[in-house]
Amino acid sequence: MKKLTILFFTLIINYSFSQEKKVDFDKFIELYKEPILDTVFFEELEVMTYYRYDSITENLLYKDKLNGYKLTISENPYYLDLEEKEFKLPNINLVEKFKNYPVSPSVIYENKIISLFEKDNFICHDLNTLERDREYEKLLNQKTFNFHWVIDSELFAIHNEKIFKWDGEKWIKTKINFPFSESPKPIFYDDDEFLVFSDCRGEWGANTYFYQRENNKTLVRKTNCLNTVNKDKNTFRLTTSINHMVNFSEIYEFQNLKNFVTTDKKKELNYEQYKKISGDIDKDVVVDMRGFLLKSNFKLKERDLFLVSFDSFTFIAELNNDELQIVNPLFNNSITYQDLITRKYEDYYLISSLKYFDHLVEREDLIILIHNNKLIKIDWR
Repeated sequence: MKKLTILFFTLIINYSFSQEKKVDFDKFIELYKEPILDTVFFEELEVMTYYRYDSITENLLYKDKLNGYKLTISENPYYLDLEEKEFKLPNINLVEKFKNYPVSPSVIYENKIISLFEKDNFICHDLNTLERDREYEKLLNQKTFNFHWVIDSELFAIHNEKIFKWDGEKWIKTKINFPFSESPKPIFYDDDEFLVFSDCRGEWGANTYFYQRENNKTLVRKTNCLNTVNKDKNTFRLTTSINHMVNFSEIYEFQNLKNFVTTDKKKELNYEQYKKISGDIDKDVVVDMRGFLLKSNFKLKERDLFLVSFDSFTFIAELNNDELQIVNPLFNNSITYQDLITRKYEDYYLISSLKYFDHLVEREDLIILIHNNKLIKIDWR
């Protein structure tokens, strides 16, 4: 009888746990089916009209009529414990608002989320509690900097075109080979061979650069605007998107850099170089879709997942052949359409959203932290 009682309560607990972990799509589908307001022009007259996609069923939410990609609800959802938080901005400048926000993407180092501001320098938050760590801030703020990175699991920052490394107690000047000093850029990926960075020019696409650390040379090729770089054995995978007109997303895969050309970052590409990096671009494209913005790519429990912006929603989806299958609707709204940068730090993913302010100044306005089955969206307020 005692064993039966224990078994009964075990089944009840397991059932309750499984019920708690269910992914709820009801709110998403309800909102998705609502008509939305759009502005169209008819004989030069502005007309407000309601519309929704002309074919919404339980098995098909949208179809990219150009390349055939379909949007569906997955039969194998992925549960995430979702949370929304805010990090308080250290200062409020009502005139030049961009000065309120971090100057470079936040990084994870020594179990801290480390952010860099123009006026207050480093702001640190404990990775587990997300509370301010003012003691660690005092240590880091021995010097002022204008950009920072984590490379080789070490913390670096730049001041007056000089690179410094944090040794645990103080900042020391280092002679690390670096692809830029005059105009620092975020780093999307690093290993023993390469540092990968990019420049996005909106609707005109981007150039993606592979800095060869051994010989101090930089290779470049044309892509869409980069958000994620992954490497599996010898294959690089670049996830890119452009938020323009119908929206574009492409994924590139390549095992060598034969379609890249050597460039001097201080000089503009000449016509022959530009023609070369642009001409063979389609050879490495393994995904080419319209309408969807693949904003980030990451793996959880060996599942290959994408953060997708579409219409007025941001959700997580898997790509299965020609189907983009929504595995989690997240917050049933749009998180961001800004440029994103995804970096992996051991078993954490940190996604930074970079927003363009006045004068085309780009600053971090929110971060997304993913760890195991927990996703936290953190806004700078």
